[in-house]
Amino acid sequence: MCACVCVCVSCTQDAEARKKNPFGRTGPVRPPPKPFNAEEARNLALAVQRTTGVDGQVMLMMGTHRFVNGYTQRDIALKVRTYLCT
Repeated sequence: MCACVCVCVSCTQDAEARKKNPFGRTGPVRPPPKPFNAEEARNLALAVQRTTGVDGQVMLMMGTHRFVNGYTQRDIALKVRTYLCT
């Protein structure tokens, strides 16, 4: 009498995948962030304008987005309540 043990390859792969991610779902794969490149935008036929800001710094404008040194620049409003101790 001969005793054979058969191991299913897909079962072992599933077990290894469960060890790596026990919840069974993987998150989205996103590319690493990189600075804005005007040449790449122009190659994609996007309108990029070069302007000078109030402080003399060169900005790239693409629609309503402003880019300084390759990174987006945004204006935000900060509302802070301060108490003076007297």
